[in-house]
Amino acid sequence: MHNRRNIHREIILMAQTVLNQQGLTNLTMNTLATRLSISKRTLYQNFNSLEELISTVIDSQLAKIARLEKTVSPKSNSIVLEQIRQLLLLYCRILQPLHQMSLEDVKRYYPNLWKKTDEFRQVKWQRIVDLLHKEISRGYIRPINPDILELMIRKSLQELLRAPPLPKGMNFFDACDQLIDILLTGIIKRTPLH
Repeated sequence: MHNRRNIHREIILMAQTVLNQQGLTNLTMNTLATRLSISKRTLYQNFNSLEELISTVIDSQLAKIARLEKTVSPKSNSIVLEQIRQLLLLYCRILQPLHQMSLEDVKRYYPNLWKKTDEFRQVKWQRIVDLLHKEISRGYIRPINPDILELMIRKSLQELLRAPPLPKGMNFFDACDQLIDILLTGIIKRTPLH
């Protein structure tokens, strides 16, 4: 039917779909075998364990984010705030699939995978913190505590992910874009007073 390489890829994609739609606790080899119409033996020929498969899915997501991050580079020093905004959007991309997997379940059942994803998140956040400090020292951003900004973003994203359906025509990343815009530029319209 399919060659081994295609089956391997199909298993990863289906695992990602199940994780996104139903969460980590509903991802089983039985579920995947049924959804893909293949035997569990075929699954185990491709992955030694469910943990190995989940690790592959997470690695795939993290690699995708790392590739996207390389596209975010300053075109000049004056556009560093835009770079921060783009990195914050990437940060949303890190948190969104991890949240759907249920971070608490990953932490509980797969502590090594949790450690890997959390270290990745910390490294990516540190790049944002470094840019914030640079812009604070240049006087373009007022002094803030980056830990509070991260907490605000993480908690806001969690609420966006848990919230009832978003307004019509808006997806999660549109909502993230607006959230980040509000956090970076505020809600006050910048017009001259008359």
